[in-house]
Amino acid sequence: MNLKDKLDRMLPDSGRGAAERKKQETISDLRRRLERVLERDRAGERAAPVVRGEPELVSRDIDYYVPGEIRDTPYGNAFVARSSYAREHAHGGMPLESILEADLSVLELVTDDQALPRLDPRRALFLDTETTGLSGGTGSYAFLVGVGFFEGDGFVVEQYFMRDYTEEAAALHLFCERALDFEALVTFNGKAFDVQLLDTRLILSRMDLRLGPLPNLDLLTPSRRLWKEHLENCRLGTIEERMLGLVRNEDIPGDQIPQAYFDYVRDRDARLIAKVFRHNELDVLSMVTLVAHLAGILSAGPQCEGLSGAELLCLGRVFESRRQLKQAGDCFSRAVDRTEDRVLRRRLLRSLSMVHKREERIEPAVAIWRGLIKEEGPFDLLPYEELAKHYEHRQKDFEQALFLVREALDRIEPDRAAEVEALRHRLNRLVRRAGRAAAASPGTPEGGESG
Repeated sequence: MNLKDKLDRMLPDSGRGAAERKKQETISDLRRRLERVLERDRAGERAAPVVRGEPELVSRDIDYYVPGEIRDTPYGNAFVARSSYAREHAHGGMPLESILEADLSVLELVTDDQALPRLDPRRALFLDTETTGLSGGTGSYAFLVGVGFFEGDGFVVEQYFMRDYTEEAAALHLFCERALDFEALVTFNGKAFDVQLLDTRLILSRMDLRLGPLPNLDLLTPSRRLWKEHLENCRLGTIEERMLGLVRNEDIPGDQIPQAYFDYVRDRDARLIAKVFRHNELDVLSMVTLVAHLAGILSAGPQCEGLSGAELLCLGRVFESRRQLKQAGDCFSRAVDRTEDRVLRRRLLRSLSMVHKREERIEPAVAIWRGLIKEEGPFDLLPYEELAKHYEHRQKDFEQALFLVREALDRIEPDRAAEVEALRHRLNRLVRRAGRAAAASPGTPEGGESG
């Protein structure tokens, strides 16, 4: 008698029948599920979404969800994804090739790197990382490094992925091989985060490449300079939506990306991490058209169509910081004409008056200061100070200057101690000068003091 027969005799008849039925049901259920999987594979389809409550039978790794390959390196294996785009591919309403036609020398207005005006987009590597921590530090890994570059007649995005922590050196090695072919970087917040983190990981992996010395067009800086008054924040996603007209569908939020990687390492279920690849790829593409968009605004200057009053305020300040006063004044003037916001309009008039002053166009500056004093609203010290200086130093009308300083002292908030003290100092000086002027005989030159 075999073992099966012995076991059957040990069970009651009812028990054997129930056990047999359960066994057959289980076998039938497994056959049905296996057939569904085989049919799906034969059709060459992606894995269907898991139905809630149904157990997953087959674990799908990253190469099932993301086109790519596992590459060998002297440090082991890592996964590389590669996507190609035509140069005329539109991203955010602009073709990628727009950057090739733009005058990038104007970026000097909003960057501090003197090498960047000579930036050749064909020799630049667009870089973005996804990491295990958002604060950086030696405990954070760049588990996905995405790069973009022009190649031939198209644009390529490559992504180097460590499927586990042991594959970090291999992924970094593949990134280094690619990065050595380029002369500059384009990043978004890369100077403060991506580049520093990658250099730390390269040092810990004992690799020679360092990204820090490379010219780096960090797009966060010019974005803030142009849009900090216009946007609620200058995150890349906000800029994409508001300035480039690009809305991401079913994107994974950035703060969920570290946990998505931790889950992948534990479960080897790449369905969610595939969304991280797409998130990273869109970041790289957005940097390309964002450069072109920024260059277009700076090249057009005050004549750029469609800019809001807040954008023109920021653009004017950019030109003012570079001593391009004519351009700055034109920005402020155009913005005043197109804004109805009283607070913003006042800020624009203040800025415009100071440009007039620096250009020694005193009459329009004085007219603005007088108008600002007459306007209702919170106390504003600037027009009082500037008019007092004008009457004291240009007009030698010390009584009018005294009147303005006394009125400012009456209206200024007492807690502004430093400014109150400066006004009192100016008041005392004006009293002395007014006294000397009154005592001087007509036609006698009167000595002056500055301030």
